[in-house]
Amino acid sequence: MLPLPSSTQLKPKPSPPPRRRFLFLLPFVAASTYLLYLVLHYCSSIPPHHRYNTALHYTPPWLHPAIGHLVPHPGGPSGPPRIIPGLRSARPMEEWDVPLLTNPSYAPDPSDTSNAILTSPALLMLHIFSTPTPESRARRSLIRSTASPLLFIPPQYRHLVELKFILGRPTPIVGSSSASPLWNETEEQMVDAEDKMYGDLVRLEGLEDGENLNKGKTWEWIRWVGTRERVGWWVMKCDDDTLPILPNLLPILLANRPTIPSYFGTSLGHWTGYHFYFEGMMYGFSWPVIKTLATAPVPAYERNTQRNEDAFMGELMFSLPFLHTPSSGCLPEGETVMFPRPAGAERNDIEDKDDSKNEKQIVDNTNYALPPPNPDPCTGLFRLDLGRRLGDYDHAQGQGLVTGNMEDIVGLHGLKNDEDYVKVYNQFRTQLEEGRKWEWAVPDALRV
Repeated sequence: MLPLPSSTQLKPKPSPPPRRRFLFLLPFVAASTYLLYLVLHYCSSIPPHHRYNTALHYTPPWLHPAIGHLVPHPGGPSGPPRIIPGLRSARPMEEWDVPLLTNPSYAPDPSDTSNAILTSPALLMLHIFSTPTPESRARRSLIRSTASPLLFIPPQYRHLVELKFILGRPTPIVGSSSASPLWNETEEQMVDAEDKMYGDLVRLEGLEDGENLNKGKTWEWIRWVGTRERVGWWVMKCDDDTLPILPNLLPILLANRPTIPSYFGTSLGHWTGYHFYFEGMMYGFSWPVIKTLATAPVPAYERNTQRNEDAFMGELMFSLPFLHTPSSGCLPEGETVMFPRPAGAERNDIEDKDDSKNEKQIVDNTNYALPPPNPDPCTGLFRLDLGRRLGDYDHAQGQGLVTGNMEDIVGLHGLKNDEDYVKVYNQFRTQLEEGRKWEWAVPDALRV
């Protein structure tokens, strides 16, 4: 038999005196208080719409309706997104095929048969928006010669990434003093010579004013991309003052299937007065979205609506055609398409008034400023929010909207002068080379 425990063994251990317990907890209380101070100080230093977007980005969807009511923001849309009938009735995105990536192949250039153009599918079409001005021409030259995104790609795989500059074509109006505002005969000659030398310019014909940003240029670019011979997986629009970091971006894209209708970019910093969208500094689409937007029977007056182009593109995502079999979260279409509200919004949105057959929505308008369900239950669209990995250069310098880890950042915007552009490019190159991550690590499945 085991001996009974002695009385000394049964004696309970005395608890530390209250003062000692307080001293033990004091460092944790101080650290928590300081952390709370830092969070509150950070929140007070950024604009209200940034606080609102950040709160939404870092909370689960089921909390979004509460945040919409509790976190102050400058205002939101007063109703559901405008639906464009020609886009809603377009060919569904699920019907478009996505090509297989192959070794490089070429075909004669129709405009110059002495040259060959690349026709094999692209993993990424990186298209930088530019203008026919001397300043933009200098930036294009800088990007080609000193800070090309293609330098991130091993030479034998550069056929997988297409780099183009997207410009309008201002034209003089014969017999009128109201020529296109950017028309300059000397500059047009310089741009034509540049295109003959490098072959990387795309001139969009027939734009409003010959060149614009917020009157249809983006949609016209998409129509050009989606109806040309070369096809691809991902298509990205990039401002010429944004530095894309492809070694960090390409693995993210490859982790997502291009067959899924997708829209990617960052929502942090977007203006809450519009429906959900990704900021215009750098955003893109998977191939099925491009094809549907490119072939939709939408008249020019609808495509050329005067709107902030990034907000307009985000709004178009709500007009995409429905899946053949929408998921259970999709509301019925009815006479007017209803906005697929976030989880938590109730279905009590129909009321009869004076025996009228008209439907009236009485859902709280706060819901219209919230991120939509992901993926969208009606269209199947997946919104890939890059969050803090994409943002403004000055924020990365100290305001905190972009992470400081260079191995996470996929793009920095706001590099207006050439010195900043080259400096930031070299900073990334130096740090990524130290970590042996300067060149894109090509996955085995894509290696020849």
